[in-house]
Amino acid sequence: VAHDDEQIFYHAIGCSRLSCHISHLLRRLENWLLQQFDLKDDIDLSQDDQLPWILPRLLERVSKKGAAVIVLDGLQHTKENGLRWLPSKLSPNIDMIVSSSSVSSRGDLDAHSRQQQAKTRQIRDEIERRNW
Repeated sequence: VAHDDEQIFYHAIGCSRLSCHISHLLRRLENWLLQQFDLKDDIDLSQDDQLPWILPRLLERVSKKGAAVIVLDGLQHTKENGLRWLPSKLSPNIDMIVSSSSVSSRGDLDAHSRQQQAKTRQIRDEIERRNW
């Protein structure tokens, strides 16, 4: 349950092709943070390779103005491997909820299902290493 001063960002990864790209997710999240917390800045969000570096600094600034819950649903659908783009620790007043699934509707594991399971294990391992 969100508190009155808590803002919630939700991103469903896999609901569209574009939603699976980390650069799209980060740009959408960072734009939302800038607007939602009224952060006037000259941050350039046009450079995809800079987006992961911008996020931790932006979250720190946001935590001084309010509270945010970031929900990333379906990490297994990302096109890029690894979670280097996720911050290693979160600022106060910032919570992050992530989900990943490798459930197959069939009993046998086809190549795609095995790949999804491996990616979900990698996600779980990387999340466990973070100081959240």
